[in-house]
Amino acid sequence: DELPNLSLGNRSISDYLLLVQTLVNVLTSIGEPVSYSEHLNLILDRLLDEYELSISLITSRFDPFSVDEVETLLLVQEVHIDCFLQMCFRFYQPNSKLRLCYSFSRLFWKFVS
Repeated sequence: DELPNLSLGNRSISDYLLLVQTLVNVLTSIGEPVSYSEHLNLILDRLLDEYELSISLITSRFDPFSVDEVETLLLVQEVHIDCFLQMCFRFYQPNSKLRLCYSFSRLFWKFVS
């Protein structure tokens, strides 16, 4: 029942990764061990588009990252996203036609009419 609710949603990456690890631990404890690829899929499959760049890096590497390395990459990317958003919102003007937009793993400013 936990799996359908497993998504990043409004959680931080650390909370999400803890939830995934808890699920992996529970499955292992009841005799259903989770393979590396299943564990990786649990982590990556329900991330937001903001993590597309890390997902591409992780899945395209010939020598696979460990689960710990994957988690570290995602935590670092979350910090970068948060810093970027904080910087952008300092300059945001509510009545401006300039809006923060997201596309293809990047955030950018755009004029809207």
